[in-house]
Amino acid sequence: MERLSLADMGVSLVSILMPRDDVPVDVIHAIRMGSIEKLVQVAREDLGSGMRLTVRDLLPVDIGYTNQEYTDTSGATDNAYAATSISADTIANNTFVVVWGVRLHFPIVGVTSPPVTVLRWTVGGARVAQWSLYNIAHTQHPDNVEAFGIRPITGISLSPIIIRQNMPLTVDAYVVTVSTGFVVTYDGAVCEPEGSILKP
Repeated sequence: MERLSLADMGVSLVSILMPRDDVPVDVIHAIRMGSIEKLVQVAREDLGSGMRLTVRDLLPVDIGYTNQEYTDTSGATDNAYAATSISADTIANNTFVVVWGVRLHFPIVGVTSPPVTVLRWTVGGARVAQWSLYNIAHTQHPDNVEAFGIRPITGISLSPIIIRQNMPLTVDAYVVTVSTGFVVTYDGAVCEPEGSILKP
């Protein structure tokens, strides 16, 4: 019997964040390289085939942070979504972004659960992903206080998020512990015309 793909079964999007420890290294590499290739393809669609492009690491300022530092504070209302530092920000002109993973850090000693448990991505008015941080946190470090802050809790997305130039982007977080500092870093890349930042 022929095995049907998810697309054949009518599934248009898989928004699942897998714990890093559950994903083989070769699969992570394939997700990363596939994400970059798709990113370049999208950039080519917008910018044309004649423009030379570069691909670099994603930086905080590329997706709305004021400085080159991923720092945030959970919202003031418990059990509700609140905006993160990525709130109604617009991706720069001639800049294309892909995000394929997330790392959750705990800067406060003794915090055994994340102050936010879900990241909800909205791009261009469409909700494109909803990632559970709680699952990856407790899969990798169940009831292990000492582990937090020593090794980030990492998740890999089965459907990387691609954001075109000039697209508005918002990431909301579901708050379970109010007004608590946390750090979420994003694994991804940026594609842009040669000379924008890098000049080989």
